Amino acid sequence: MTFRSNNYLRYILYTVIAVVFFKTTAVSQCNAVLKTSPLLLSGCEDFTVQFFDSTFTDPSVCIIQTRRWNFGDSSPSTGTQNPVHVYKSGKFADTTYVAWLAIKDQFNNWDSTSVVINVFKKPEVDFTISKDTVCAFNEQFCTINTSDNGPGYVYLWDFENGFSGKYDTCYTYDAEGDYTIRLSVTDNQGCINSAAVPIAVNEIPNPDFTISPFSGCHPLLANFNNTTNSGIFPITNWAWSFAGNGSSTSMTPTPINFPDPGLYAINLTATNSAGCQNTTSNNFLVRETPTASFSFNDEACLGENIVFFYNGTATPNAIVEWTFNDAIIGNNSGQGPLVSTWSNAGEFEIEMVVTENVCSDTLVQTIKINDLPIVTLSGDAEGDSICEAEPITFTALPDSFVTYIFLDQGTIVQDSTINFYVTDTLSSLNNITIIATDSNNCASTASSNLQITVLPKPSSYLISSVSSDTICNGDLITFTATGNYDSYEFIDNFLDLQTSISSNYSPTSLEEGNKIQVIPTEQGCIGYPSNVISTTVIEPLTKPQLNCGTSTTNSVIWNWETVDDALGYELSIDNGPFESPNLGTLGFFKPGMLN
Repeated sequence: MTFRSNNYLRYILYTVIAVVFFKTTAVSQCNAVLKTSPLLLSGCEDFTVQFFDSTFTDPSVCIIQTRRWNFGDSSPSTGTQNPVHVYKSGKFADTTYVAWLAIKDQFNNWDSTSVVINVFKKPEVDFTISKDTVCAFNEQFCTINTSDNGPGYVYLWDFENGFSGKYDTCYTYDAEGDYTIRLSVTDNQGCINSAAVPIAVNEIPNPDFTISPFSGCHPLLANFNNTTNSGIFPITNWAWSFAGNGSSTSMTPTPINFPDPGLYAINLTATNSAGCQNTTSNNFLVRETPTASFSFNDEACLGENIVFFYNGTATPNAIVEWTFNDAIIGNNSGQGPLVSTWSNAGEFEIEMVVTENVCSDTLVQTIKINDLPIVTLSGDAEGDSICEAEPITFTALPDSFVTYIFLDQGTIVQDSTINFYVTDTLSSLNNITIIATDSNNCASTASSNLQITVLPKPSSYLISSVSSDTICNGDLITFTATGNYDSYEFIDNFLDLQTSISSNYSPTSLEEGNKIQVIPTEQGCIGYPSNVISTTVIEPLTKPQLNCGTSTTNSVIWNWETVDDALGYELSIDNGPFESPNLGTLGFFKPGMLN
């Protein structure tokens, strides 16, 4: 502990005076005894000490005639038995005091005792504030602390409705009124000192407003009603902020349009005549309006399945309702795709209503349904029958359509812009229909069918009565056609030889290089030419000259002259069978012939 030197000198001086005084007098019958409360005589200035005169008195020994208390701080002495004294420190530092109790006995002799009192100087506390008038809630002020500081110092700010332990701090009041700011400083000796500064806190305005409607679907026009109540200070300025959709300084702004969906924070700021400002923010919900948008082929054919596709902005949770005027539909709700068809031609309206989060949108579009073309089919066959491989022409009318599809038993046989179909390959199983497509790309239903009876061509095989392909001129030959048909035409190199109901042909003569065929006819159908038979016709050889040769009683030998081009010879005797020569090529031996 450190004390100023003059305090220490004062302590020494008082001690010396007391010693000199009491040493120059007789010994007192009373022994001065001093007690204090507190017992530890060290404390901060304004240190209060209760002194007690505890001198033992006995009438036979010590009778106190006079007592004097000297508190050592230049304050007046007193004769009170148990005085209370308050000690201040020095102006600039801690101070040490010596307090004395002097007792004079019945013989006028004095005795004294003393105690040392250490008084610590309180820290100097002083501060200012950045503003002496502020607005409640939203205006901050800061302290400017010029108090003593040092290691171990503790600071406590009391704002009446809040505290801080910093050396300096900033603070905002949450209610208007007059307040006193107090700073208490405790030094490292535990000494506390404080200072106070007044501050005025003004009322802030309380802006309030309503929105009508409070929420809705975009785009939304909203009205704003200012419901602010004026306080002590009148409102001097208004500031509206519409979350990116404009602003206003009017007390009541004109209606504001919100074109887009979203959650908007609408702010109203009010400033009163005290310069205090406050802002109120209200959320404003603009829901997204789903778009009723759908696509389809806006022109279709009667009975065609038309697919409708939703392509709006609604989520899958949206409710979508459709109205198809005069249509045949399987479902009229949902985002689809939906399929519909019409049984009547004309123009029809399709309405869609999309609803989501209580917001809805409606779209009406028109579809044109075209009638189907009507086409007829005819063929040029007489009696609805033709011969096999005979050409036939099928004609579709009218001839003004764009395309014509000819079908045989449901299989396309011709697809073109031509309205007729020619064929020579019509099978016996046939069923011809036609589908025509008009300029609206509408196809007709299949026409009534035409079934043509295809008569098979007769087929015959030609047979010759001779086993070889060679005959002699003048020999008889007969050609026979197989089958049982109405008529037969025999031809030679495509030249008509005979046409009749007979299946046989026996020519009186055949030309060299002949090619005989037969063509049968059945039910008016001319058959295919048969196989070809070519017969070689040759002239007969010269008759050989037979000569009678050598004869015996048992045999005869004939011989003859050579015939040109003869390949062989045979001999018949007595109209018997012909036999080949047995004596070479020009002789024949016949045994047993006697006559």
